[in-house]
Amino acid sequence: MSLLHWVMMNNHLTESDKAFTGRYNRIEDDYQLKVAKESIDKAFEKNPWIEIQIRTPSTRTIKQNNALWLFCNQISDELNKNGLDMRDVLSPKIFMEWTGDQVMQRIWKPVMKVHCNKTSTTRLEKKEVTEIADILTRHFGETHGIVVVFPSDES
Repeated sequence: MSLLHWVMMNNHLTESDKAFTGRYNRIEDDYQLKVAKESIDKAFEKNPWIEIQIRTPSTRTIKQNNALWLFCNQISDELNKNGLDMRDVLSPKIFMEWTGDQVMQRIWKPVMKVHCNKTSTTRLEKKEVTEIADILTRHFGETHGIVVVFPSDES
């Protein structure tokens, strides 16, 4: 059975509903699946909507997400340290220093859209995170002489 993560955004649960609540819950057996289904049914009966997110072993991990954001921040630091503002990299008309969020929105996500045809990092598979990081590392090394290596447990 694949791992299943789900998120319920719900502030109106009774104590009996809280058997399977919290930000993330991992389902690894049939009993946990049964409890999750019951909790979802109860929540949906009481609320106009609920939000559920399914994650499997092939989707990017929380560690990869943290590494992705660290990577974007490291790229922004290196671009800024080397005096390369957005005009130098993206050709806008006004000076703006980089932030990790700007790297994510203006560099990572456009590459992700073209390379993987995905618009959200939560939809990335583990191998796709590595592929995009490799593309960006190669690009910044070749075009700007900046080398930022994607973070790992070893680094």
